[in-house]
Amino acid sequence: MVFNRALPSSAGLRIEFDQVQYGDSPTLRGADGIGFFLSDGSNVLTKTGAFGGSLGYAQDDNNPGVVGGYLGVGLDGFGNFINNTQNKGAGCETPSPYTGIVPNSVTLRGPGNGFEGYCFLASTATPPPVATTTLPGSLRVQAPVNPKTRSVT
Repeated sequence: MVFNRALPSSAGLRIEFDQVQYGDSPTLRGADGIGFFLSDGSNVLTKTGAFGGSLGYAQDDNNPGVVGGYLGVGLDGFGNFINNTQNKGAGCETPSPYTGIVPNSVTLRGPGNGFEGYCFLASTATPPPVATTTLPGSLRVQAPVNPKTRSVT
């Protein structure tokens, strides 16, 4: 979902929400994550950035990131928003120190436009080489199963 309307920032911004992501396990694909981003209000947004580990904010090998990206927040159940795979963070002076996935992490990425930028800024993960989340709970839960059909509800 894209909310294409400029918001004045002179008073700051306060955002509160509850979230849940469903998936089978941290190592199997279910919900990848939820991305929230701010962009330059002078741009007209018609679509998000790349899907998958870019969480709709950053670029990937074949798709640009969000136009005029300012700040991206990734609530990442799977764990790819933290790293620079698929060309995330191209052109950044300092690449992300994380080379693998870090499930159940929250990561910030900075400004970008098109196929440049969206640099890693910070994360709730401990530093490599043994990167793990520091979140007290889980962003992702087992999907409820309907016992009659054995399908995810």
